[in-house]
Amino acid sequence: MIKHIIFDLGRVLIGFDPINYLRRFHIPEEQIRQIIKECFSTELWNELDRGTYTYKEAADIVGERCPELNSIIHQALGNEIYQIFTELEPGISFLQKCIQQNYSCYYLTNFGSEGFQYVSQHFDFFKGFSGGTASYEIHSIKPEKDIYLHLLNKYALLAEECIFIDDNEQNVIAANALGFHGIVYTEHTNLDKEMIRILASASQN
Repeated sequence: MIKHIIFDLGRVLIGFDPINYLRRFHIPEEQIRQIIKECFSTELWNELDRGTYTYKEAADIVGERCPELNSIIHQALGNEIYQIFTELEPGISFLQKCIQQNYSCYYLTNFGSEGFQYVSQHFDFFKGFSGGTASYEIHSIKPEKDIYLHLLNKYALLAEECIFIDDNEQNVIAANALGFHGIVYTEHTNLDKEMIRILASASQN
């Protein structure tokens, strides 16, 4: 029986678009591509999610490695960085529908400390969660096994009673291996249909 819905945050409930964010600074596209390559698409960003670095420390690392980017990267990872996060209405509407249907809802997300503190305080949909785990809290990121187990143990959940929604296929594969019912979320995913499919499958087992 499905009792719980577990949500990833980034690109499910929260928009994260580094390219359009960086265009706010009116810098050449070549620099944007370089910053994406050196920061947002590297292990450095994973380590920021893991809680290893702050935004300032990450900027220092990129600035030292690429001096020509030092000024703009410190600006981009400075006080304006929180503008990179936006609410995604389709996912939030589904979250609210799940809450109305008396499912307990949790978040399981790769997120750095500073960014998470911002979104959790400024986005009202967080009030609907029964709890959750952010990667920086335990220094483990999806698809590592520990972060999934931490959520289950923290709230005494059974994986087979949980639907897990994430935009990253590898994260969903890892969840499925632990017994979750996973949904890979894209802009074309019909969450209502996926929910019906999983409920029907679960009822037969």
